[in-house]
Amino acid sequence: KFFRPGSNGICLLLYGSVGVGKSVFARGFIRSMIGSPAEIVPSPSFMLEQTYSGPQLPFDQITVRHFDLYRLQDKVSDVDLQALGLPQALKNDICLIEWPEKGK
Repeated sequence: KFFRPGSNGICLLLYGSVGVGKSVFARGFIRSMIGSPAEIVPSPSFMLEQTYSGPQLPFDQITVRHFDLYRLQDKVSDVDLQALGLPQALKNDICLIEWPEKGK
């Protein structure tokens, strides 16, 4: 799913079961956006979030932020999402969110 939550933010919600290819898609998307096909793009499963920038991005102030909410408890509170910086990222950055149903 795709939606534009803020004036500059773009968000891709990546749904699917384990092993369906969410991280593979995110890796290819990030490499394309930052203009670096060889960029190492680890899964953010343990860090919860990884941030990238590069010359291919359309605006000077925009970064790509990759979130993976899989490890979080069933439903995450607004306070937890705030601590991750997700609300601000949704307003300003290009966000890829794996397991977005955890953040509802």
